[in-house]
Amino acid sequence: MVGVGMTIAYIDPGTGSFLLQSAIAGAIGVFFYFRSAIKRLVDRLLGRNRTPPSDDPNSSNG
Repeated sequence: MVGVGMTIAYIDPGTGSFLLQSAIAGAIGVFFYFRSAIKRLVDRLLGRNRTPPSDDPNSSNG
């Protein structure tokens, strides 16, 4: 018998699976976002150009 002031919570397997899947997807997404952001920052700090210069003399590359 449940006493006064005691609460019992229940999460069904479908909801638990959804929450777990969302947490894993979010963690992977954050990892990939920061990986590319850090790579861009390092490339910028080291002066690396990510796009190779064009051989076309008529191109408008700044």
